[in-house]
Amino acid sequence: MSDKQNEFQLVLQGDKHDIDAKVLSETINNFDNLIAELNIELKPEYPISLRVQTFKEGSFEILFALFADPNINSTLFSLLSKDNLAIAGNIISTLADLISIKQFLGGEKPKTITKTGHNQTKIENNKGEVKVINSKTGDIIFNNPTINVTINNTFQTIENETNVKGIKFQSLANEKEVLIPKAEFENVIKSDPKLLEKEIAERIEPARTITKENVSLSIFKIVFDEKYKWIFVDAEGQKISATIKDKDFFERVKKNELYFTNGDIIIAKLEISQEYNEIAKTYENRGYTVIEIKDVKHQPTQTKLHS
Repeated sequence: MSDKQNEFQLVLQGDKHDIDAKVLSETINNFDNLIAELNIELKPEYPISLRVQTFKEGSFEILFALFADPNINSTLFSLLSKDNLAIAGNIISTLADLISIKQFLGGEKPKTITKTGHNQTKIENNKGEVKVINSKTGDIIFNNPTINVTINNTFQTIENETNVKGIKFQSLANEKEVLIPKAEFENVIKSDPKLLEKEIAERIEPARTITKENVSLSIFKIVFDEKYKWIFVDAEGQKISATIKDKDFFERVKKNELYFTNGDIIIAKLEISQEYNEIAKTYENRGYTVIEIKDVKHQPTQTKLHS
């Protein structure tokens, strides 16, 4: 098991040391979607990315690590800040709890759900067993259909790999490893704590808008007319076009209080329009709007460029 708070391991248990490429890619993609959704639920102001660290011999071990956007000093994990590592640990611990709850309920609705105070929720399954969880985790598992469907998709994908006999989820962030044998996959896949799959589909919004704080965007194309879109490169290396709605930013540019050029990085409050993809069972980004520019980080040497 990793000894770092921002890492977790997913072990696909079995006798073989190889795996179908499609199963591997879809599993990694599903976990990437889960981390992104949990980031929105738990700490949207701190953008987090999921990275695959290494593959280890054993059954088939995948080492994941969560990192903050390296352009934002206040959230840089390499600084080993206690608070920043706690954010990663909280996301990983919550993910482990969500998988554990799905296993605990075994494909059935909970018998009782009781909020006990002290930020805790008590769940009783139909076998009379009781599990006490963090209230926020309970809110996510019962009210976030995207996370439920993505966990289901993950187990459905892994179930198709004949060499896998079970999975093990372990990290420093959660005290106990989550161990699920393949015989229990079917219950995890069909389980939704409160709703049938049809009801989940009805609850998923076809379109939504999310807001992220402190997003770093590298300037690729500058447009001084407020009506047109700028082009940026995000932390994942993807080009995006976005309208800037920050009027104060343009006023400061006109007064020569700000200067910038291609390659500079803005730290922004970013609004993202998303549409739900029924095939991929996840939200896709469709449009971007910069609501506020909080800072401009310049390249070491540059020529000033402004209106």
